[in-house]
Amino acid sequence: MNFRSLSSLKLQSCCLVSGEGLRVLGAAMSSGLEELALVNCDVVEREPGLLSTLGQNFRQLRKLDFSYNEMLVDKELASMLVSCNYLVDLRLRGCKGLTNAAMVCVFKSCKYLENVDIIRCCGMQAEAIEFFVMNSPQLRQVQVEQSKISDAGKTWASHKFIEAVA
Repeated sequence: MNFRSLSSLKLQSCCLVSGEGLRVLGAAMSSGLEELALVNCDVVEREPGLLSTLGQNFRQLRKLDFSYNEMLVDKELASMLVSCNYLVDLRLRGCKGLTNAAMVCVFKSCKYLENVDIIRCCGMQAEAIEFFVMNSPQLRQVQVEQSKISDAGKTWASHKFIEAVA
């Protein structure tokens, strides 16, 4: 109850945090949280359904950072993103378990994204990233390896004033 006015929650390498603890925080902070960072937090990977619950609680999120959760899978990410319609900043750096399906979900669910970091997401291929860059209307910056953006994708990005950072 004391966290209702909190607008940002950032946890890093939080191996002792439980899914139940995050669910309780989610229920208490549901109305105002705008930024959530769970960086290298194994609770994201070991608690099936947690992200879905958090997504339902944090519908006002504008920034989401799941960087370095190497075992995060498409289905879990998708279950959260369907409820997070107002994201402008998404960081998935080092999420090696995500694939092209994650990019499709991000494209379908996150229409207001301006900044995306998908460096070291080994399962995401150039075609899916290029599709995402070409079809995301609000996108202004994407952080991705140069090898995952074709020359055509780079040209398209420059026409839309999207900064591709490697």
